[in-house]
Amino acid sequence: NDDGDLSKAPVVIFLTGGAWIIGYKMWGALLSRALCPHGVLVVIPDYRNFPQIGVEGMMGDLDMAVEWVKSHIEEYGGDPDNIVLVGQSAGAHLGSMLLLTKSAAAARADALNTVNNFSFENLIDKGEDFDLAIERKVSEDSLDELSEDKKKNSLSGSSANPIPTKRSGSTWKPISIRGWIPISGPYDLVGLSDHFQSRGLDKRIIDWIFDSNLSKYSPTHLARNLSDSSVDLSNYFPPVCLIHGSNDVSAPCSGGIEFGEALRSLQIKCETLIYDNMTHTDPIIEKPLAGEQQLHRDIYDRVRKWCEAGEERLVEFDDSLPMCVRVAPQLCIDVARACNPF
Repeated sequence: NDDGDLSKAPVVIFLTGGAWIIGYKMWGALLSRALCPHGVLVVIPDYRNFPQIGVEGMMGDLDMAVEWVKSHIEEYGGDPDNIVLVGQSAGAHLGSMLLLTKSAAAARADALNTVNNFSFENLIDKGEDFDLAIERKVSEDSLDELSEDKKKNSLSGSSANPIPTKRSGSTWKPISIRGWIPISGPYDLVGLSDHFQSRGLDKRIIDWIFDSNLSKYSPTHLARNLSDSSVDLSNYFPPVCLIHGSNDVSAPCSGGIEFGEALRSLQIKCETLIYDNMTHTDPIIEKPLAGEQQLHRDIYDRVRKWCEAGEERLVEFDDSLPMCVRVAPQLCIDVARACNPF
């Protein structure tokens, strides 16, 4: 800055969507255009998709991406102590699974007075008692690799096998993140399985990605299981602002509302915003292209609210800035919306 102020900028890490198949960092380009001029540093990590890897590998990629940002963002002018995590669609799902898994592990690890790494293998699908699962698994530092039999059974006739699911140990904790903003996420894979099939996402692909265990990798199911075990994550999970469009036909907003309720049952601070008449991608693509910045304003306002001295360091959102105005004629946006498979 001209006045010599070298204070570090708050950071948003954006986890992209793409149905676990076509995720790519450029999905967050419009978000970056809106937030960067307001003094927020935006990081958009890529992660491997199907058929390179299954859900555990995707979570592992994002886990290490956050670890990298925490360790290196100061080199780029960012503040590692003021990071807000944002995820859209598949990114909202993966981020929710990652945060729930790590925060639950931290809660029970503290209860057992241990600092060993923990993985959540086999808890949800078997319905195992949470305390017993922690005692059994808390000493493990990674997930077991998929067996050769499971690899051979993935998508008959395909040579694509999942990358081994062992994760490098990360040190960051969910509570060190200032907030979590999941957008348009599919949080109940069990309930959405037939719906995905009807919209062209084949069940064989879904089974491959999620190791034929949709319940285990459904954030809503995980949160409810933890609640049934009387887990309190209030001191381990960051505040949440859950956002969903009311006209979302890819991941209906009812699932977002239910997930918000499940988070609140864990004593997690969670507000739910429903955007009237918005589709699955309207908040991140079609509306910003038209210069309508509701999502970006809401994200920015949470950054100001959650980050240390955010309201003092950051001015109010200004949608008249050049990077926030309309960038395409409405006719083009309407045609694109009609062609959008989401």
